[in-house]
Amino acid sequence: MTAISGTLQVTSGSDTTLLYAGDTARYDANCPQAIRAPKGRAMAFLIFENS
Repeated sequence: MTAISGTLQVTSGSDTTLLYAGDTARYDANCPQAIRAPKGRAMAFLIFENS
């Protein structure tokens, strides 16, 4: 996932990180996950890959 604008809080399992515009994160999709915009509106580009 790449943050386009705003701030995103990404949680995968027990790990949580903040993404700011321009940041990219890769995370395990085989566990509970959540994506939030804690400071209002945010936009992201997300690609799912079946591997």
